Amino acid sequence: MDKKHKGAWAELVACGWLLNQGYEVYRNVSPCGLCDVLATRSGEYFKFDVKIVKETVVAQLSRAQTESGVLLLGVYPDGRCVVNPTRPDYGIGTCKECGATFKKTQHKNCFCQRSCTAKFWGREHFERNRLTMRQKRAYQKASSQISVDQQQKLTRRVKQANTLIFRGVIP
Repeated sequence: MDKKHKGAWAELVACGWLLNQGYEVYRNVSPCGLCDVLATRSGEYFKFDVKIVKETVVAQLSRAQTESGVLLLGVYPDGRCVVNPTRPDYGIGTCKECGATFKKTQHKNCFCQRSCTAKFWGREHFERNRLTMRQKRAYQKASSQISVDQQQKLTRRVKQANTLIFRGVIP
């Protein structure tokens, strides 16, 4: 099932669930808007944004949705519905790069920021491929002055050269 159909399925499941909870339900017919479903019960109005929720990843509302009082209605793949599903708590982690403590958002988080991730994996990449210092400096200088497409081509060439050196094709 493609993404568009999954979203439509989730909205229908959510509407059915809200009807079973005693709400009157009104769907948004436009493809854009702050909310997917407007529901009313006992004179109170509720705006819901329907999202498919996975066990480890929870969708979030935009700032505009939060400010206008939209609630997140999560639909799990098995059809369960939850209003405002919460993100699982993965505890506190220690950054491998700088040693700072941070709140983990996934069970495999090892770094506090993207910059620490980039520093760590950049260093790992160079150590793993055993580049000489001169190659490393040339690579960094070239990559800072060229486009992303050219950086990718340069990275591929460096990997190919290292593979040939490792195999003994190039002394």
